[in-house]
Amino acid sequence: MRWDNTDPVILYSTYATRFYKYNIVNDKITLLHDFKSDFPNEPVVRVYMAEEGDGSDDRRYWPLSSGAMILSEQGMGKIHGTI
Repeated sequence: MRWDNTDPVILYSTYATRFYKYNIVNDKITLLHDFKSDFPNEPVVRVYMAEEGDGSDDRRYWPLSSGAMILSEQGMGKIHGTI
């Protein structure tokens, strides 16, 4: 989660492949982007903000990481690792 630089009631966060804006006063959640549609043929299961830094001052650009699920053909349905 990251606070907005100018608005003290706004938080930015991720869940699964979605990026959200959250207003802590009125409890409104706004979906800003779902990254799943950007990688339709890839096994991306999450985007996140860990130690990647912070968004630009105007909150237009964000350093996000992604994670993918890797399945073996022999064990379909079993998660063998994430990247």
